[in-house]
Amino acid sequence: MKALQIKKIMILLGIALVVGGCQGKAEVVITPAQTHDTLSSVATGTLPGLGIDTTMQEITESPVQNIPAETAETTAEPLANGYLTASELVMMEENHSELDPYQWSSWPHVPEFNPYLRAVHQRGLENGYIANRYSVLGDCQSLPGVFMGMYETIEVSFSEEESHLYETIDYYAGSFTHESLTVIDGLSPPTALSAMWNDPEQCEATEAPLDCEFRLYKPAILFINLGTNWKENASTEAYEKYMRIIIEKSLAEGVIPVLSTKADNIEGQHRINALTAALASEYQIPLWNFWAAANRLENHGLDGGRDSVYLSVDAWALRSRLGLETLDALYRFLGAHE
Repeated sequence: MKALQIKKIMILLGIALVVGGCQGKAEVVITPAQTHDTLSSVATGTLPGLGIDTTMQEITESPVQNIPAETAETTAEPLANGYLTASELVMMEENHSELDPYQWSSWPHVPEFNPYLRAVHQRGLENGYIANRYSVLGDCQSLPGVFMGMYETIEVSFSEEESHLYETIDYYAGSFTHESLTVIDGLSPPTALSAMWNDPEQCEATEAPLDCEFRLYKPAILFINLGTNWKENASTEAYEKYMRIIIEKSLAEGVIPVLSTKADNIEGQHRINALTAALASEYQIPLWNFWAAANRLENHGLDGGRDSVYLSVDAWALRSRLGLETLDALYRFLGAHE
């Protein structure tokens, strides 16, 4: 029986998501009712309620939408700094965000976007990347079963004001349950770039997980969810160094990297979140502020019974919803809905 069919049967039994903790941690079960309660009571008006019906939903992957360049004969503009063209750099600076990375904790939950990213996106389409696909890069806390996969495996009910989200779900159908080659238990920025961490059955011997995912799935958008469970008081130098490589590699390909803050503070002083915000500001790429939303939850959205390292049941639901709202905002920014 296929994995997707198994998921549907679990839903009919009243289970919306099964969250398996990394490295044998205790199992957490999220029910549809809990998802609804979280999104309707926690967000205090900023994230309207979400009702879920456990009716089986037929999953149909959206047809590939690879929009061609307007003029096929146009010679591609070279990359001026290894990852952006000269015109993209000018556009980025002309529209530089005024958000202060030192004030990252007050950044909005759902980001706004620098117009230069439309040019990056168009370049990606010219490079063969597919408009209605996104991928995720992260550890086991980014598997489809706990991050946005619910939008394809269960029937979701939105209010009239939220009905535009159906369109986004339909457009990116297939990506929500896609098993990214860049979602691996224990993944970090360095290992995302190491061939030792690739899937030998799908990737070339010397191919890093990120390169393999780009080659095989061709996503237009990459959600980068890294930095969770960092060692206490450990240096963040490697995080910054390899995050820069991931960001620049994505932009060079024409893939829009989407960063996020995290709920935990294992490393101390929120150094990972501060650094992630600084990178988002420097490269002018989107960052959705999960920390700010999860901070409203009990124990800041962390499971106190699991050393406050993993998310609580309520936080899992909130994280998927914010991810969807960010995807929807990016979908409309890129004009894919027109």
